[in-house]
Amino acid sequence: MSDYPEADRALTKTKVAMMCGTNTVFISTILFNLKQSWNTKIETAQTNGIFLQINPTWFAELTPDERLGLIAHECWHVAWNHMQRGKHKEDRTKYNAAGDHVINLTLTDAGMKIPPGGLCDTQYRGMSTGEIYNLLPPTPPGDGGGGMTNDVVFSDKPDADDAEQNVQVQNTIVKAKVQHDMSGDDPGTIPGELLRRIEEMINPKLPWNTILMNHMNKYAKADYSFRRPNKRFFPEFYLPSAHSQRLDNISVMIDLSGSISDEDLRAFLSEIQYIHTAMRPELMFVGGFDTRITDRHTISEFQDARHLTFKGGGGTSLTWLNGFIKETQPNVMIIFSDMYVSYPDKPKGNTDYIWIIIDNKEAKAPFGTEIHYESDHEE
Repeated sequence: MSDYPEADRALTKTKVAMMCGTNTVFISTILFNLKQSWNTKIETAQTNGIFLQINPTWFAELTPDERLGLIAHECWHVAWNHMQRGKHKEDRTKYNAAGDHVINLTLTDAGMKIPPGGLCDTQYRGMSTGEIYNLLPPTPPGDGGGGMTNDVVFSDKPDADDAEQNVQVQNTIVKAKVQHDMSGDDPGTIPGELLRRIEEMINPKLPWNTILMNHMNKYAKADYSFRRPNKRFFPEFYLPSAHSQRLDNISVMIDLSGSISDEDLRAFLSEIQYIHTAMRPELMFVGGFDTRITDRHTISEFQDARHLTFKGGGGTSLTWLNGFIKETQPNVMIIFSDMYVSYPDKPKGNTDYIWIIIDNKEAKAPFGTEIHYESDHEE
């Protein structure tokens, strides 16, 4: 027993109530994987995905229904892994509040009671944490949130040092999903977006840039030639060295409509530079477009694509594509776009097309290869 017998009894009853509830296996499994303790130095409760700490005096004063709502609330923060997803946000308190709205709206829609002070604005119903974060006002300077709006403990460790904790949290979430599936609980108990995230934990997808380079590597046609002897084996052996034939022409076009962030653009340019260095094309053209081609850059052997600048930002159109292909005749055409645009007919010629589709999971490339890219700022 602890020094807080009344709170102990209340917590035990709350756990039993959660386990005996309908469709609660997922969230109950998360609860019993958290290290629970009392903490009188905090106002209400908090979790980092590993522990769950609660102020015992405050907890004992809640009604039984509010205690159940509180425990469920903290477990859903873990289920959504808000502590990791919001770690790099500029305004962590605002991100915590955005997550609170998502969770409390879900709980109240399910008929549960949340403790006093819990954020639950119906204008945000149906929105993601990231969408609500973008709508909330900034946290005033010096305001640490407090109460139920400061219940997520974000790690300040570098990502490499924080990896073990993140793996532990992900293991808890996956374990809860497995128990949920085995129990026969209603599949709708777990939100669809969260199911997608859990599926990615279980079967992680390759990053978009890895997929792109795997596709590009087929153009690096390795060959051997005695014109370039392999000096590593001199003088005992005279062997040929491997070399790659260069592509004649790689063209890249970047959609500069308002949906492409500066962060996305930097990621694309970094990958373009890597392709330029690895593939060594005879000619590499990099351009930007909105309703027309707005920028044209020809990358020389010693130029760094990461330093290119672009203008644009209007609507989006691909009407320029046929004329551009006819003019430049690239071997490979890479197009970065959200694809919220009507598609052109496939231009004539032997160009291979690769579409990097940004934050539009439903989009399908009209021809060529499609690679989906999900930007971090959607969190």
